[in-house]
Amino acid sequence: MNGSAEYLPSPGRIIASGALLATAVSASALGLAAVITPGAWRAEVVSLVLLVSAVVVLARLSLRAWRGPDVGTVAALAPTFLGTAVSTWLVLGRFGAATATATTATPFDPAVGLSDARNVLDLLRTITDVLAAYAAPVDPFEPIVLLVVLGALGVLALADVVIAVRVPALAGVAVGLLWLPPLLIVQDMSAGPVIVAGLAFLGLLAVDDPHAIVRRYPAPRGNRWAQDRERALRTYGPRAVR
Repeated sequence: MNGSAEYLPSPGRIIASGALLATAVSASALGLAAVITPGAWRAEVVSLVLLVSAVVVLARLSLRAWRGPDVGTVAALAPTFLGTAVSTWLVLGRFGAATATATTATPFDPAVGLSDARNVLDLLRTITDVLAAYAAPVDPFEPIVLLVVLGALGVLALADVVIAVRVPALAGVAVGLLWLPPLLIVQDMSAGPVIVAGLAFLGLLAVDDPHAIVRRYPAPRGNRWAQDRERALRTYGPRAVR
């Protein structure tokens, strides 16, 4: 393998980690109801987060089945890159024809192009005007929903990066970014999303511990090198035998 190496957890841990991360991000995004009037945007954001998470998990499972548990850093990040590409496609298809004053979702168009990208950029430019004209909680105009979707999917991608490089504890910092708008704007946030996100994050640390003892290769009798390697795995974890 070229460069540094990463370790992919077992399939069960990959699935559990993806589900818990999606739960933490979704719960934190729902906490934005303190600054945005509740509406259909909540189900939309959760659906997009779950969809992208499923793509990443399936890609990581496929990578492990193809390459095994030991992969290079770039390969370990490949599922995250794929998830980001899918996120971009979903955002362009969903908001490519949206208007700044609309409060209802436009139909999703899978055929995206440069015109959709330009419209999304135009929507982003109107966000400051919308925020200046309305006090929190603001109505869910399309630019606001776009901002929430980009924030949730961006946090999901950032958290998945640190999980892929085996530093899952930093995923909590990424998820916590979604708590900043309500805390800074209205100095308040519902306890429910915080509790759910916190529990999901603790579960993530439990199932995706990078220091977990792993036994992948049995040591044949009389093979001193294999016995030493197995002993190092039990004592120091998979990084000790790179």
